[in-house]
Amino acid sequence: MNAVVQFLILLVVLSAAAFLLLLARAPFWLILLVIVAVYMAVTTLPTFYTVYKSQNVRAIDRFLLRNYRKPIFYYAYNVGHGSDEDIQKSLRTIMEKSTRGDTRHVYGALLGVTRGDGEEVLSAAAKINPGPLRSYYYAYGNALNGNLDKARSIADGISDEWMKHTIYAVLAKQQGNTEEFRREAGLAKETSTGIQHYLLHHNFQKMEDQVGQSKNAQEG
Repeated sequence: MNAVVQFLILLVVLSAAAFLLLLARAPFWLILLVIVAVYMAVTTLPTFYTVYKSQNVRAIDRFLLRNYRKPIFYYAYNVGHGSDEDIQKSLRTIMEKSTRGDTRHVYGALLGVTRGDGEEVLSAAAKINPGPLRSYYYAYGNALNGNLDKARSIADGISDEWMKHTIYAVLAKQQGNTEEFRREAGLAKETSTGIQHYLLHHNFQKMEDQVGQSKNAQEG
């Protein structure tokens, strides 16, 4: 939906709300309050849904393109369209601009994942506050280091389904189990929403390509 269509819809909704209130002889302050509330709902709810709830990759992609000047959205867009260098550069930008230590450590762990450096992931994970994300990156770091049993044991205790299935997919990839990888990747995507769904969609596509290249090399 382009900006002109969104503006026309907003104009129609606001006009209808104001007209109905005028017919009901509502006081001016109530009319103004309702108009502001409707405006906020129409302008913010679609953004909230796209960022946090949608599983429409194309819609999320369009949103990210429109908002690429914001570092976090620029990183996500690069995951879908940029090179590994672009992704790593955008992650470093987020880390430099972040005022919260935990945010820096989470994106530091992501940087390690992008580089395939298990030790870097584990180092950043150790600084993240206790919770699912910390366990997720501990599991991811161990998987990259080849400690598959330890990674699985950690993943088994993670409550967030997309995190758990993502680790299982990474473990299957490490073991060369293509069918298991695809099954777990599908479950991870099914249980994720918003920008996280978009990130998983594109990251699993890249992993799928790597699995295919590895299989072809073995057959060759």
